[in-house]
Amino acid sequence: MRMRSTFSRIFGATASMLLLSFVVLGAAFGIIAYRTNIGSRTASLHASAARISDMATPLTVLGSLKGNSRFAGYLNLVSEVSGYHIIICDVTGRVLSSSDTDNMDANHLQVGPDVIGQVILSGKYSGVGSLGGLYSSDYLSVGMPVISAFGNTMGAVFVSTEVADIRAMIMRLLYILIWVGTFVTFVSCLWAFYYTRRLTRPLGRVAEASREFARGNLKARVEEQSNNIEIHELAVSFNNMAASLERSEERRRDFVANISHELKTPMTSIGGYVDGILDGVIPQSKQEDYLKIVSSEVKRLNRLISEMLEISRVEAAEGGEERYEIFDLCELARKVLLSQEKKITDRKLDVDVMFDAPVKVVANTDGITRVIYNLLDNAVKYSDEGSMITLDISEVGGKVVFSVSDVGRPISPDERERIFERFHKADRSRKTEGLGLGLYLVKQIMARHNEDVWCETDGARTTMRFTLPKAEVEERKSTRRAQNGADESTVPDEPSGNGQRK
Repeated sequence: MRMRSTFSRIFGATASMLLLSFVVLGAAFGIIAYRTNIGSRTASLHASAARISDMATPLTVLGSLKGNSRFAGYLNLVSEVSGYHIIICDVTGRVLSSSDTDNMDANHLQVGPDVIGQVILSGKYSGVGSLGGLYSSDYLSVGMPVISAFGNTMGAVFVSTEVADIRAMIMRLLYILIWVGTFVTFVSCLWAFYYTRRLTRPLGRVAEASREFARGNLKARVEEQSNNIEIHELAVSFNNMAASLERSEERRRDFVANISHELKTPMTSIGGYVDGILDGVIPQSKQEDYLKIVSSEVKRLNRLISEMLEISRVEAAEGGEERYEIFDLCELARKVLLSQEKKITDRKLDVDVMFDAPVKVVANTDGITRVIYNLLDNAVKYSDEGSMITLDISEVGGKVVFSVSDVGRPISPDERERIFERFHKADRSRKTEGLGLGLYLVKQIMARHNEDVWCETDGARTTMRFTLPKAEVEERKSTRRAQNGADESTVPDEPSGNGQRK
C-alpha cells in the first residue's frame, strides 16, 4: 500500500473541502435564487393579471373583449413596459386578444382545456408550461378569470413570462459565483500549500534527525523555534530524548572502557606475578610477598564483581517488590560505624556522633545498611589523616535526614554533579582501592526508595545526605488510608512487623 505524506494529506483534504464547499454553496444558491425569483415573478404576474381582469370587466357588458382597439393598445403598452406576454380568452379557451403572437402557434390559438378549466373552477392558475400547447416553449403563467358585472365568468386573463429569461439570469449569477469561487479556491489553495508546507517542514526535520540517529549520529538535533505550540513541544521533547540517548551512549562507552581498565590492571598484575613464579624469575624467598599481592588483586576483582552484581540486582529489581521494615536508624548507623573501626583507627580519625535517641524509619534494612556503609567508607578514604568525621540525624518536614561529613580534598562543582555516576572517582590524583561504584549504588538504592541523596560542599568539608520517611508519619498515613478504605498492606502498622511495600 502506497504511503502518503502528511503534507499531501492535509493539502488534499483542504483543497477537497474548499471545492466541495463551493459546489454545495453554488447548488444551494442556484436553487434558492431560482425559487425566490419564481416566487417574486409569480406575485408580480398575479398583480398584473388582477389589474387587467378588473379593466376587462366593463368591456364584458358591451361584449367587446375581442376587437377593441383601445383595450388591445393598453395590453400592448403593459406588455412593453413589463416585458410580460398577455392574452385574453373566452371560457372555451379561444384567444380573443393578445399582446404578442410571435411565440404562439398561429393555427392553434387556443388555451388548453385543463388550464382554462382550472381558472374557471378555482378562480386562479399558476404554473410553468405552454398553456396547453398555446406557446412553443415553457412560460411561467398566471391566470385570472374575467367576471362580468352580473357575476358571470366571461373569460380569462393570462400573464406570462419566459422561463428561459429566469434561467438565463440564474446562470449569469452562477457564472459570477463560479469565477469568484475559482479565484477564492485558487488563493485558498496557495495559502493552504504555504501553511501546510510550513506546518509539516518541522516534522520532516524530526524524521531526518531520526534517520541520522538510526545511522549512528547521536548529535542530530531539531530546531526548537516554532510558532506552533505542539510542534515546539515535539522538537523540545525530541531534543531532550536525543540528549538523554547521547548521555546514555557516553555512559555506556565510559562503562565499557572503565570496566575494561578495572579488569585489565589486576589481571595483568596477577598474570605477571604468576608467570614470574612459574618461570623461576621470582626467587622463592620473595614468592610469598608476591603471592600476597596476587591475593590482594584477586580480592579486588572479587569486590568489583560483587559490586557489579549488586548494581545489576538493584537495577533489575526496579518495579518489583522489596521488603520494607520499621527500624532504628541510629542503631543501624552505630553497627556500620563499628564495622569501620579498624580503618578509622588506622587513619587516626575522630568520629563525632550527633545523635542519641532512637529514630524510627521505614525502609529496606539491607539497602540502607549498604548506603551508610558506602558513605562512611568514602568519608574514611578521602578524609585528611587525623581529621574528624561527623554523623548526624535530623528531621525536616516529616523526613529523616542522615548526614556524613568529612574534611579533605575539596570537590569542585563539576565533580559534585558526577560523583554518583558509575566508575567516576572524585579524587583521581590519589591511588585508592575505590572502584567508582559505591556512590552509584547508593544513588540506585535511594531511587528504589523514592528518596533523595545529594552532596554538599563547604570549602574542604564535604557532606553526603540522604532522606528516609519517618515511621510515625508513615503510620499516620497508613491509618488515614485505612479509614478511607485503602489497602493497609503497603506499610506495616506495628513497629515489630515485617510488612511488604512496593
